[in-house]
Amino acid sequence: MGPHLRALVGRTVLVWTSPGGSSVKDEGVFEEFDGIFVRIRSGEDTLYFPYTAIRLIKVVN
Repeated sequence: MGPHLRALVGRTVLVWTSPGGSSVKDEGVFEEFDGIFVRIRSGEDTLYFPYTAIRLIKVVN
């Protein structure tokens, strides 16, 4: 994981993706980037996003 993404671990983030031409925003705690997927925890759910689908990651706090 690169140093910029490593700095996000444990922080609350908003992740914007563009599936099928629409824009979707999800919020959760950044857990990991394994080189292919970004993983965030949103309550009891774990969300995985392929990095190619991510438009923006914004730190909330």
